[in-house]
Amino acid sequence: MSVFLQAKNLNLGLANSKFKNLDFELAPGIFILLGPNGVGKSTLLSALNREQNFPNLFLNNESATFLTLKQFSSLQGYLPQFPLFGQYLTVQEYLEAPLQHGMLSKSEPLTAMIELFQINHLLTQAPYRLSGGEQQRIHLARFFATERLVYLLDEPFNGLDFQFQEKLMNHLLELKNKSKSVLFVHHSPGVSIENLDGIYFMKTDELSFVPIHKRSELLEQSQKTFQTEFKFLENWLLPKTPVY
Repeated sequence: MSVFLQAKNLNLGLANSKFKNLDFELAPGIFILLGPNGVGKSTLLSALNREQNFPNLFLNNESATFLTLKQFSSLQGYLPQFPLFGQYLTVQEYLEAPLQHGMLSKSEPLTAMIELFQINHLLTQAPYRLSGGEQQRIHLARFFATERLVYLLDEPFNGLDFQFQEKLMNHLLELKNKSKSVLFVHHSPGVSIENLDGIYFMKTDELSFVPIHKRSELLEQSQKTFQTEFKFLENWLLPKTPVY
């Protein structure tokens, strides 16, 4: 099986974490990262995105240490939990920033994402004046305008209504069909288990992976991770009808 993202001897450096010398691999497909609040899920994504100058990170069998920012961005992208609109006066300025800085070579993919997330009518508005859901759609449109091998997303469904949750999931499935790797942090059992290829479970002292076909193991690991036997976990992991 191909592995697009590989990390060796990872140390998250968290005060309440025992994560040291952790190895991590991400294959093509759609995967989610589950765990209680505060265990370091966002920190893990940040580390995997080279934001902590992590030396033993490999993308498509290339050491990330020797990649330029542009080369790295063409292989892997990271969507943080909160958009950083900063100095951008309009939505259009924010969306076109990667074009202006040479990180995006063509405008067509951006146009397609603007249409997908239905934000044409927001282009002249100030991002900070928009609702949380609108801001998230803008955030997603810019992120997906660049095609990559690996997509890391921190709670991408936040603030989206059902319509755009479905649009986002369908787009992730399109990426999967192109043999891309997708890993996202998630807190709700709304995503259909049938659309996933596996789940990473994260606790303060353990990161484990369970492929999606091992349903009983998924349920057992979920209960260990969250230290609960809530019925919704069983209903989600052993579903009768898919959600989205």
